[in-house]
This record gives sequence, structure tokens and C-alpha cells, in this order.
Amino acid sequence: MKTRIMVFTQITNTESQAVFVPSELSESYKALSPEERQWWLGIERKVDNNRRDYIIRFGTILKEIKDKTSRQGNRDKDKITFERWIKAHHVSKGNAYNAINIAQAYYRIKAQNDPDEELMLDNYLSLPKMAQLAIATGKADPEQENIYYMQL
Repeated sequence: MKTRIMVFTQITNTESQAVFVPSELSESYKALSPEERQWWLGIERKVDNNRRDYIIRFGTILKEIKDKTSRQGNRDKDKITFERWIKAHHVSKGNAYNAINIAQAYYRIKAQNDPDEELMLDNYLSLPKMAQLAIATGKADPEQENIYYMQL
């Protein structure tokens, strides 16, 4: 299975909100009238929100499975392990743990009840994987974590 990496470009909509769009469409969006561009950027925002919501829900489910399988005790060939389950569902170990980490970070952000939580989550999702992992696992210095959330 060949993996395709999507590259995104940031475009600002009329409400001065950053919207990330596939780079191959960015010039086309920029050439549109303001009204048309606004409509298309609204669609891109909906797609992005749906993708984010999906990964959070999927990460939450994977965390449940991981917790359940880690409490099973002995591991004979008939036991369902986390690795066996994700392999059967064609999910790579890296993608599974990434989804779990994103979901955990999301719930940590939600627990803070910060009025900028949407911005914080968007910024978190745009961080390098190592920074995401440090935040998700609680290994990032809280001061550095706030810098990560607000810098972008």
C-alpha cells in the first residue's frame, strides 16, 4: 500500500481565520472571487474539522482497546492483543499510537477549559510528531507546552 503525503497551504478567510487547504488547490482558491473563496474555505474548514473529530474518536476507541488488551493476563495465540487487533484492521502501529496521542492531548486541552481551546488544538495538530508526543504523554514542560499551543 503506497502512502501519499498531503501538503497544505494556509489561506486566511474573510474572518481572518487560518484555513489549511491542499497545496494543489491553493492557487485556484486565491484566484476566486471573495464570495466563492469564502464558500470553498468554509468547505475546507468542515473537512478539516471532520478529519480532526474522526481521529479523536478513533484514538479514543483505540485507547479503550489498548487498555482492555493490556489487562488480559497471559498471551496465548488465541488472545486478542492490541497489535493483533490493529493489524487485523489494517492500521499501522504508528498511526494507532498517533491517534491515541492526539485523543489524549485533546482531552487534556478540554480539561483546561481555556477559551482558546480550538486554536490550541489546531496548533497542537500542526506540531511535529515529537512535540505532539511530548505533550500527549505529559512529558513536555507546562510552560513549553503553552508556547507550543499559542505560537502558531
